[in-house]
This record gives sequence, C-alpha cells and structure tokens, in this order.
Amino acid sequence: MAKNDNNFNIITRFYDGQKDAVEQMVAEYRQGLELFILGYVHDSQVAEDVASDAFVRLIVKKPDIRELKYFR
Repeated sequence: MAKNDNNFNIITRFYDGQKDAVEQMVAEYRQGLELFILGYVHDSQVAEDVASDAFVRLIVKKPDIRELKYFR
C-alpha cells in the first residue's frame, strides 16, 4: 500500500469512529506538525504544546473535511 493510500485510510477510519485510527494518526503526523510549528515559534516545548492542542481540537471537534484526498 502506498503511503498516501495508508494516510487516506487512517483519516477515513478516524472519521468512521475507529479509536485505533486516532493513535495511528497522531503517530503519523505528530513529528511533521511539531516541526512545522517550530518554524514559527522557535521553541520546541511550545511547538509540542501547540501540536497537542491541535490534535485534541481535531479529535474533539472532528471538523468536516470535504476533500480527504488533500489531507496530508
């Protein structure tokens, strides 16, 4: 399975309510998100906190993503 197919599968399973998909999603995207945020805040602890907050918001709010193919 290609990486993009696997990522799409994780996100789809998350939106279908499968609990294990949350753990896989966080494992897959945490490091990249923290590095992205670090480029703006220049403090690794703050970057970790902001990334954690983003995941919590995603899990709690579960926003509507109309085009899952664009989710990276």
